Amino acid sequence: MSKEEIQEKELLQYTGIIRVLESTDEVEKVIKSIMTLNNESKTQKYIGFDTETKPVFRKGVKHPTALVQLATDDAVYIIRLCKNRDLFRYLLPLLQSESYIKLGVSVQQDVKELQESFPTTAFKPKGFLDLTSITMIQLKYPEAGLRGLVARFLNCRISKGQSTSNWAAPLNKAQLFYAATDAWVGREIYFAAMIKLNKNVVEV
Repeated sequence: MSKEEIQEKELLQYTGIIRVLESTDEVEKVIKSIMTLNNESKTQKYIGFDTETKPVFRKGVKHPTALVQLATDDAVYIIRLCKNRDLFRYLLPLLQSESYIKLGVSVQQDVKELQESFPTTAFKPKGFLDLTSITMIQLKYPEAGLRGLVARFLNCRISKGQSTSNWAAPLNKAQLFYAATDAWVGREIYFAAMIKLNKNVVEV
């Protein structure tokens, strides 16, 4: 699908609840809530996952992961690791669980950057699924990027206008919607792909 074809599609943006988490108490409570709800909601174990990092404009410079975004049935949580690095260890029960499937594009790169950002943490990622392992390998669609997959599976386009903004600074409304949307569409693409494969999402 060409860039011109994608650009003609309707703009898609997450319109649900967005919660920004900056304290260890908030993150601990949310993670426990998500993992408890797995027993009540059959789709709760499928979590849209994404990260954001302050962009680099000089060779050899690296910044730690600034945000982790988690999309569930009823909300998107934006965890500001740049505000409080201790938040990461409270994410580990979820990020290291095989029972919760973290969905996104290039998730292995996101995981690698988290490991580099927190080298002293014994982070052993489990349950991460790159959407292209389904869309490209099983369904044989050529799109590898999130924008192309949104166009293919959701018949919409998403904005990439905030991709090079400063994620380590206080977040404005445009950044919040951008970050939330990127995580949320991961779940939506997954569910749409399962329909095309004629599979029950709960059984995958």
